[in-house]
This record gives sequence, C-alpha cells and structure tokens, in this order.
Amino acid sequence: MAAAFWPLSEILLSKLAKAKLKASDAEDQPFPGVEEPAVYTIQQFIRAHNVSYGKFYSMMRDGTGPRTMTMGTRRVISVEAAREWRNKRTEEMPAKVKKR
Repeated sequence: MAAAFWPLSEILLSKLAKAKLKASDAEDQPFPGVEEPAVYTIQQFIRAHNVSYGKFYSMMRDGTGPRTMTMGTRRVISVEAAREWRNKRTEEMPAKVKKR
C-alpha cells in the first residue's frame, strides 16, 4: 500500500512545477540534490565511470586519477573531483587521438 503513495508526488506536481524542475540544471546548483550522492566511494566511482580496479589504482599511481579525500577511515571522491577528472580526461583525449 505504501508503494501507491510514491507516484502520487509526480501526479500532484503541476506542469509548471515539472518544467521548473527540469529547467534547474545540476551545474547551476553548488551542491548535489538531496537524493544525489555528494561523494563516491571508490567502488561507486569505479562502477559509475566503468573503470576497472586495476586501471583505477594504476591511474592513482600515475597521478592521473581523481582527487580523493579521507572521510573518517574511508577514502572517497567528491562529485566535484569526479567532474574535474572527467573534464580533464576529455580535454586530453583529442591530443592522444591520431588522425588517419
């Protein structure tokens, strides 16, 4: 019965409210939304970016991996550091691609 209440939030939102939600871009907001993670564990980062453990630790040794931080006893990667890492990899890619 509780599952029947969950989609109700979508029904109650007006078309204007839905348009505002879609229009608000994640990059305009300084922090992730309530339902979005603010940090990735290494395992979550590897899954989200489709990188193997070996490649991840190889990149970390080479200095090309994402910035990590310690949170208690865990090493985590902030969503901002992951975004910076992706942008940097994207910028470097055209230089490495050979023209045929």
